[in-house]
Amino acid sequence: NELVCVVSSKLDRLIRLGSAFVRRAPSARSSRIAAIKLHKSEYATTAIMKRTVRMNRRSATEPISPPTENPPAKKRTNNRNVVVKQEVEVKTEEVVEGLQEQPPASPRHKKAKRKHVEITEDDNIKPDPADQTVAIKTEVKQELVDVKKFDDLDQLPGTPLGWHTVYRRIEEQRKGIRAAVDMYGAEILSDKEKLEPKVSRYHTLLALMLSSQTRDEITHKAMMQLKEHGLTVENILKTPEADLAKLIYPVGFYNNKAKNILKASQILKDKYDCDIPTTLEGLMELPGVGPKMAHLVMLIAWDKATGIGVDTHVHRISNRLGWVKTDLPEKTRVALEKWLPEEYWVSINKLYVGFGQAICLPVNPKCDECSVNDLCPSAFKETTRGKGGEPKLKRRKTM
Repeated sequence: NELVCVVSSKLDRLIRLGSAFVRRAPSARSSRIAAIKLHKSEYATTAIMKRTVRMNRRSATEPISPPTENPPAKKRTNNRNVVVKQEVEVKTEEVVEGLQEQPPASPRHKKAKRKHVEITEDDNIKPDPADQTVAIKTEVKQELVDVKKFDDLDQLPGTPLGWHTVYRRIEEQRKGIRAAVDMYGAEILSDKEKLEPKVSRYHTLLALMLSSQTRDEITHKAMMQLKEHGLTVENILKTPEADLAKLIYPVGFYNNKAKNILKASQILKDKYDCDIPTTLEGLMELPGVGPKMAHLVMLIAWDKATGIGVDTHVHRISNRLGWVKTDLPEKTRVALEKWLPEEYWVSINKLYVGFGQAICLPVNPKCDECSVNDLCPSAFKETTRGKGGEPKLKRRKTM
């Protein structure tokens, strides 16, 4: 009753204020403000009355429960309300009696409760055979990791751990692999034993220029067509650019390579007496010759290891092994030359190119046949299932 009287008095006051504003003939802005205030006050009054009615109904229907002895205390930590549970000792008999008094829940609304089982050790219980299998596999895997023994080169400061063991294993596996680079590589196409040294070096240069972004089989086919046409500096300079492009087709970017071959041949005739440069800087001045190609030409033609020839295979395998973390072959070359001993610069290119062509493929690498799959951090990763349910490796986007 007191609340009703208060509400009614406030309503009368608001009505009087509204009539006073009307008598004073306020402006449009003041009348809008007064209307908004009146609307807000009416809304608040209505909300108070509704809440009061709900509280009265609740108090009439629900009995007042006595306060518990140990109510949960609230503690504010890091702007979050955390309820601190206090332990309350309850006798087992009282709990059982309370459970018996409650009516059974209907099966339709019954929820499954999680059972907390305490694990104890008992000598009389025999372990499950499946659990024994899992334990055995785990122990074997741990033993493989612990038994790894590396030589002194594997533990050189500044080198990846175990790199020499990985290198030796790949070298042993490559002895039984005949890859495309072993049959159609630039070293085979140079024909050192059959041709004059000057002509052989020119063949080496052109074979490497054609091999850029081209498979070795296609490079071999183009070189055979050039040899039939006459692969000398004088004869190439007499060949029109369109005809030369047809001879080296279908190597990658054959039109650009035909232009570069003609320009490079003209430089060789003018400056080097139809021979190739004897320095790395001189080779890199030729059109279409980059660092990788120049290092390989120096190694094959002049038997000088001036650096590592890093192509797509060496770049991919070095990153998969975790030896480097680079996104370009030239960056891989710089990173490898910082720690790899120079005596390995001669063999790493042909070794890894053949390994990449046969085992460590760009797509679907044969990790199950790899001799270093237990040391490679990228082995058996990103696998899916093919149509027949067989394991299939996804393409690696970073390579």
